[in-house]
Amino acid sequence: MAKASSGDELKTFVPAKNSLEKARLAGDACSRGEFELAVELYTEAINQDPRNHVFYSNRSAAFIKTQQFEQALEDGKATERLQPGWYKV
Repeated sequence: MAKASSGDELKTFVPAKNSLEKARLAGDACSRGEFELAVELYTEAINQDPRNHVFYSNRSAAFIKTQQFEQALEDGKATERLQPGWYKV
């Protein structure tokens, strides 16, 4: 297996790591009842990794807690598009 010499792997890996860290912080915010902060952090995670269905699902739950039901529905639809049958939709 050839080893790539460009920095492209880092460009791909670092955002994923950052998105996971944002999602972890968002989960912590939810645990403290800080749902508006959680929405912001999940949004940042989604911006870094827009194909992660869990981020949309979790942000949907945070939207529900802040009574932003239209946004919650949109995230639920995005979750279903990305991962059909996801049990948390």
